[in-house]
Amino acid sequence: MNELWFRGQLREIGRAECLELLESTSVGRIAFCSIRGPVVLPVNHAMIGGEIVVRVTPAGQTSRYLRDSGPGADLTFEVDAFDESTKSGWSVLVNGSARAGEPESMLGATDRPVPWPAGSYWEYVRIRPNRVTGRRLVTA
Repeated sequence: MNELWFRGQLREIGRAECLELLESTSVGRIAFCSIRGPVVLPVNHAMIGGEIVVRVTPAGQTSRYLRDSGPGADLTFEVDAFDESTKSGWSVLVNGSARAGEPESMLGATDRPVPWPAGSYWEYVRIRPNRVTGRRLVTA
């Protein structure tokens, strides 16, 4: 039988549902354009005060990009989930402005997000969503 018969349909997701999906997961990807080209990095995140918050190491690529670009640097963030058995899933893409935040500015955030890898992830990055879009692949 022809597999094309069972292909799903893409549906747009509204902003409110996109924000709920962002809050429902703790792993996403940040993306930006460095002088060497595009950079996409997996990170742990949390939604705090309407912003996406990640913790990075001060010696890493993201910190370097923010220092070079200054406050309000363009940054893209993406989260998704999929199920290969049902060939369904969703994806949320956020275009926003990022700034480094000191740990003191995150008081009361219960040290979220918690990075999975070991290391010195004490620099917080706050991403203010400017544009939020999403798509869901639903089974036929």
